[in-house]
Amino acid sequence: MTLRSARRRFAVLVAGLAAGALLTGACTSPAARFFEAGNRKDTLTITTFDAIDATILKRVGAEFTRQNPGMSVQVTQIPEDAYVTKLQTSILAGDPPDIAYVYTAGHITSFHPLDDLVYKKYGLDPADYNTATLQYACGYQGHFYCVGGYAGALALFYNKKLFKAAGVPYPETTRPMTFEEYAEVAKKLSKPDRDPKRAIWGGEASVPTWWVDLRAFMSPDGRKVELTRPSYVREFETMVTMMRDGSAPTAAQQAAVGADDGNAGLFTQGKLAMTIAGSDMIDTLKSANFPESDYGLTATPIPAGTKPWINVWSTAYGIPRGSKHQAQAAKFLALWGTYAQKLQADYNLMPMLRSAADQYFAPKGPRQQEFVEVSRLARESLFTPDFYAWDANNQDAFNAAVRGENVEAALATAQKKDQQVLDTTWEKFDRAASTVGID
Repeated sequence: MTLRSARRRFAVLVAGLAAGALLTGACTSPAARFFEAGNRKDTLTITTFDAIDATILKRVGAEFTRQNPGMSVQVTQIPEDAYVTKLQTSILAGDPPDIAYVYTAGHITSFHPLDDLVYKKYGLDPADYNTATLQYACGYQGHFYCVGGYAGALALFYNKKLFKAAGVPYPETTRPMTFEEYAEVAKKLSKPDRDPKRAIWGGEASVPTWWVDLRAFMSPDGRKVELTRPSYVREFETMVTMMRDGSAPTAAQQAAVGADDGNAGLFTQGKLAMTIAGSDMIDTLKSANFPESDYGLTATPIPAGTKPWINVWSTAYGIPRGSKHQAQAAKFLALWGTYAQKLQADYNLMPMLRSAADQYFAPKGPRQQEFVEVSRLARESLFTPDFYAWDANNQDAFNAAVRGENVEAALATAQKKDQQVLDTTWEKFDRAASTVGID
C-alpha cells in the first residue's frame, strides 16, 4: 500500500466513523438492535491507569456520545499498582468494565478476541498498523485481543556535537550498530575523569534483556530462559565492560552530577553521548531547550549477525469477558483505532496506525520522522505471558557483574530464578487459556 492510499484509507475510516457511518443502513446490526431496544440511558464503562489515555479516552467518548446520544461514557483511572487486581476482581464478580486496558499480553485470557468483533466488522486491517506493536500488546496464535492507541518504541539517541568533536561519523537511522560496534564507538566518545562533573560518557550500558529480541535469550516457544547461551553472555559482558571501563556512567556518577532522571538527565546535560529512550525523550529535550539539530536517532544495538530489532509497546484496550455492552464497546474501539489515532499525535505520541503516524506525527519534526523510521524496524516478538514478572533478576545479575562477579555465574543464578517465575506465569496462562477455550 502506498503512503497516499494509506492516508486515503485512514481519512475514509475516520470520516465514516465521525459521520456515524458504522450505523447507517445497519438496522440489523448488534449496535442498531441495541438502540432499537430502547436502552438509551446505558453507560459504557472504561478503565485505565494512564493519565494521558484517560484524557484521550474522554475525547473519544465525546465523539462516541455525539454519534450515539443515548449512551454515556464513563472513564475511570485506577492507580497502576492496583489496576490488575481490581480488574480481575471485577471480572470474577461478573461486573467488569466494558472496555479495559490490556495489561500485557499475558492477560488476554480475560478478554474477547477482536478479530471479528472489531477488525472484520468495522473494516480495520491489522496490517495497516504497526503490527509488531499490536502483536506484542495483545496478540496470540494469530488473534488480536485489543486495539492499540499509540506505538511506543525504543531508539538510540545520540549527541551530534560529541560525535563531531570525537571525529566519529553519525550512525545511520535504520542501520543499528552491533553490541561490539556500540561499545567501540562509546569508548571513542568517552572522556574519563575522576571528577564526574568533568567526565563525558560515550553511551549507556544496561541489561540487554529489555531492548533486544527475546529470541536472543529464550527458547523458540518462549518457555525456557537461556541467559547462559554463549552469544548472550558475550553481549551481556560487553555492556558490563562498558560500565567497568568508564565508557558508561554508574548510578553514583549520575547522582554526583545531579542527573536525578538518570541517563536521560546526563544526555540532556551534554555529558552522555548515547542513550536508549522512547519518543518522550524528544519532549524532554525540547523542555530542556536542547537544540533539535544537536541530536539524532538510530536503532538500538543488536547482536552481530541478527536483523534489526526494536522493542515496542502500546496503550492497548480490549473488551473484558462479561462486558454488558459488547457491541457498543466494539464500536468505541473502532473509534480508538481510527478517530483516536490523530489525537495521539496531539499529545506527541506516535499513532499505531501507520498512515496516521506518517500524517500527524512525522511532520512534527526531523526527530519524529527518524523515530517513525526506527519504529518500522520492529518485528514480531516471541509470546511470553509476563516478561516483567521475572526481568528484575537480570538487573541483579548485571549489578553483580559490574561489581566484579563472573558474568556467566551471575547469569546462571538469574537464569534459575527467571525460569522458576516463567514456569509459574506459563502455568497460570495455560490454565486460564484452557478455561476460556483458547488453544
